This record gives sequence, C-alpha cells and structure tokens, in this order.
Amino acid sequence: PIAGMTQLEMLRLARPMRNVEALSRLPRLKSLYLHLVQQSAPLDSLADITNLHELLIMSGKRTDLAELRHPTLKKLHIQDVRGLTRFDTTPFPGLEEFSMHCQAQVTDLACSSANAKLRRIVVLRCIRLARFHGLRELPSLDHFAVVECPVNEDQLRNG
Repeated sequence: PIAGMTQLEMLRLARPMRNVEALSRLPRLKSLYLHLVQQSAPLDSLADITNLHELLIMSGKRTDLAELRHPTLKKLHIQDVRGLTRFDTTPFPGLEEFSMHCQAQVTDLACSSANAKLRRIVVLRCIRLARFHGLRELPSLDHFAVVECPVNEDQLRNG
C-alpha cells in the first residue's frame, strides 16, 4: 500500500524487512527515517529513490552497510546500529552532511575525493573509532566535530 502514496515526502519506517524496493515508486520522497534495521533488510534499492535528500538509519543490527549508496543524497545520519565496524561515505557523491552517533563498534570511517561536496561531519560517542581516512580530500569541509571518540588527533590532522 505504501507504493500508492505518491505524494509522500517524508516517511518513518520501523523494522523494514521486505519490499523495501516499493519505496523507489514514491516520486516525491525526500526524507526517509529507518528504525530497527536488521541485517536481512535489503537496502540496495534505496539508490532508486530519485528525490531522496535525507536518510537516517537508527538502531537495529547490521555488520555493514556496504550495499547502501545514493548518487544525490545530501544528508546521512547513522545512529546505534549494533555490529557495524566501519563505514565509507564514498558511495554518496552528493553528500553535504554526515553524522554518526553512538556507534560502539565502529573502528574505521572513510571518505574520499568523491565526497567533494561534504561540508559538515559530526561524529559523537563512537568509543572504538581509531581511524578516519580521507579528510584531506574534502575541499568543502567547513564543520568537523569528533566528540567522545578515541581517534588519535595526529591521525585526524594527517587524514
């Protein structure tokens, strides 16, 4: 039934498990908030939501989000996803804002020259974060905050 809601611009879903690809048939969807996302939930079809500008993935359990990508997404927030150990923003070339909060197992974050539009990064309470790669490749970055994370200051400076 959601696929028929063609005027929908913002959607919050809890425990998306199947038929996630139906979201790509929502031509006006701009903001999507996914809560309690499990490992078995397919996220690759989110790239087909053409007008999506903001995505929040909160709670649930996933060991990675490698299948997640979007060419024009502007804002991405990841919070409390258990099992996640690394994340790379490279598959989001249109990204302007990225935030990650309360990721207890994340040790690596990465970005690249593909994220040339990235202006804002906020990383909060990622208690195992040891490496942040690609910071030097972000020419538009004007706001960067890393709070309550053990990442080495020299590594950030040289990243």
